[in-house]
Amino acid sequence: MLQAAQVAYDTQLLLAALSGTLPSNVAESSIDVPTLTGKLSSGMSSNSCLASAMRSKGVPYPFTNNKDGIVTIFLLDMEGTVAPMSYSRKVMFPQLIAHIEDFVESNYPNLAAESQYLKPACARSAELKKAVEEDMADNYTNAALTAKAKQLLSAHMREETEKMSVMPYVKQFQGDAWADWVARQDAKVKTRVFSDFVEFVKERGARGAQDVSRVFMYSTGSIKAQETLLSHTQAGNLLPFVSGLIDCSMVGSKLAPGSYSKIRSHISAVTGLPKDRLRVIFCTDNPSEASAADTSGAVESSILVIRPGNDWVNLDTFMAVAAPHVCSFAQLMGSVRTVDYKGLTDEVKDLLEMP
Repeated sequence: MLQAAQVAYDTQLLLAALSGTLPSNVAESSIDVPTLTGKLSSGMSSNSCLASAMRSKGVPYPFTNNKDGIVTIFLLDMEGTVAPMSYSRKVMFPQLIAHIEDFVESNYPNLAAESQYLKPACARSAELKKAVEEDMADNYTNAALTAKAKQLLSAHMREETEKMSVMPYVKQFQGDAWADWVARQDAKVKTRVFSDFVEFVKERGARGAQDVSRVFMYSTGSIKAQETLLSHTQAGNLLPFVSGLIDCSMVGSKLAPGSYSKIRSHISAVTGLPKDRLRVIFCTDNPSEASAADTSGAVESSILVIRPGNDWVNLDTFMAVAAPHVCSFAQLMGSVRTVDYKGLTDEVKDLLEMP
């Protein structure tokens, strides 16, 4: 366990050194990149750790070794796993925040906003609740009252977004607002996902591969946000390769073990496959989510995904979680796949260098 955790930590260390994202308590001069690269490319590598962990769980690896009608379900987190975290934080969220007022202006009041955003928002803000009730009582005919309600709703959503709220109504609003912004850009916007994910989802999510494997997404981001991200990528529309999108409003928090039991039932229902024919592999960059999934007993294994620019994980946490790790989806496509660490960091360098 210690050895596998150390390999995970060293992988994170190498990616951070190559991308210039080392935490302040780690000196760049203390990292010998060529030596670390060589160490991770031979001997006790990420691939060998993954293979060993899968054997201990009774899960065949590579994941193509399906027998007895078992279908491998790859359940994937989005931010920091499929898409660079720096893309979400430095590109997507600024686009969203800049569009909040315009989106509210165009969508308040209407029944969808009232049920999906307005009621939950009013429950959390007495001032907004009072303004909306006064506007409603006047049948939205008083321009000053309507303007005040719009301003307070916009301010509330901006505040919740800036503090990274994961409340379902906030995530629903964010997804709809961002999708609206993207739709107004005349197809000029290209969202960003890791290139290894593109290759992976096209291979493992292809219609011809569905007797062996399928790909599902599970994100704190709403279904609309997931659809927008996956349908506008730099590699084109990837939605046809994804069997289903799941958000927290459907099954619950990613930190709750019970959510993963609901997901297994949901996947069984939408695929028509009995639960005992599913082999669920959950991939996430968040150690707490990996622990929750493993605790649930509803996934065969969680896998930590280490990416350049992700939040730092200390060695003790890697040891406590005891989940296998990868830093590229190429490692889920065969035990002989190698990782181009520099290429992985170069791919997101423009994002990491943004202020």
